[in-house]
Amino acid sequence: MEPFASAFAFTREATLVCYAVKKDRSVLVLTTAHGPPHVDEGARQHKPLAVLAYNENKGGVDNLDKLVAAYSCRRATRRWPVALFHNVLDVSAYNALKSSCEAIMYITKGLIGQGAYGSVYRCKKIDSDDLYAMKVFDDFRESTIREMSIFHMLKGHDNIIELQDVSVHDEKVAAIMPLMSCTLGDVIFCRDPENTPLSFIARMSLQIANALQYMHLLGIVHRDLTPRNILLSDDMTVKVCDFGLSRCSLDKMSEGVVTCTHRAPELFQGSRYYKGEYYTSAIDVWSLGVIIVDAMEGCNLRKTLMPRVCKNEIVSRVVFDMFILLSSYVLSLVSSKSITVLTGSRVTRSGLDTSPADRLTVEQESPA
Repeated sequence: MEPFASAFAFTREATLVCYAVKKDRSVLVLTTAHGPPHVDEGARQHKPLAVLAYNENKGGVDNLDKLVAAYSCRRATRRWPVALFHNVLDVSAYNALKSSCEAIMYITKGLIGQGAYGSVYRCKKIDSDDLYAMKVFDDFRESTIREMSIFHMLKGHDNIIELQDVSVHDEKVAAIMPLMSCTLGDVIFCRDPENTPLSFIARMSLQIANALQYMHLLGIVHRDLTPRNILLSDDMTVKVCDFGLSRCSLDKMSEGVVTCTHRAPELFQGSRYYKGEYYTSAIDVWSLGVIIVDAMEGCNLRKTLMPRVCKNEIVSRVVFDMFILLSSYVLSLVSSKSITVLTGSRVTRSGLDTSPADRLTVEQESPA
């Protein structure tokens, strides 16, 4: 080939570029980012765009070459597949080193809270003043992989917390998320419920319903919806979080899910609606109904009813009757407060229906 001449070969997914630097020297570049055989016609050397892009980013390649020149898995061999495999090992080792360095990009600034599967810390990025929330998982188990997968499936919804980064350090996996101002529990349990605006309750309930609708359309059940697992941003936008117990809906799912105070009757042994492992996404709708009651009543309801359900094992045999009492209390409460938007009597009444079959779905709960 003449100097500065180029030749191209194509497949459906990649392009091979051969560029003659000198009369007896050529450069080969394999790329999946450049399709058409474009060449920089304005320069004297007429370099292909694929070669120009490589030159702009070859610092990483140079670093790789320097590292494997000193620390390499390669051994002398006459078989080219073995030589190729050695190069794959070298690149994998370099990627592992790079990942371990990136894992120390965050510095923890204090504990925010602890859960069943890990702890959440306030953290700061080393090269900026931006603050984040870091959930550090206690162990790398199946539930960790499932939670990360659900994070990616739910990415992009305005009312669901977004996974921004994943960090690995000292055999610990950490999920990096935006740092929110507070939880819904901080708002509704730490103030007089009479001072909580009904407009806030309606807006909050609608946003939670929107998040649940998105999850249920994707076939995901949250299975632990409580005020402590609902974050609020500076402008009071709802962000549903904590998918440690979430999973894709199946005909048969594990029992023992959902915090007791927000657990649907079909999850309690002794309830006439007890379904064991055969429950549906309707359990999330019940939790939303209880959250609406929480927002209207604050701690008052917990002080009178819920501790007996949570702490007394004997009560589990008659827990269905306790929830009948709760439903009756809610209906009188809603009627007295005359709530007409999302927290209207129809929504709260049907959201807390003790029969899963008669309970509203999140699509039906949205106002017309």
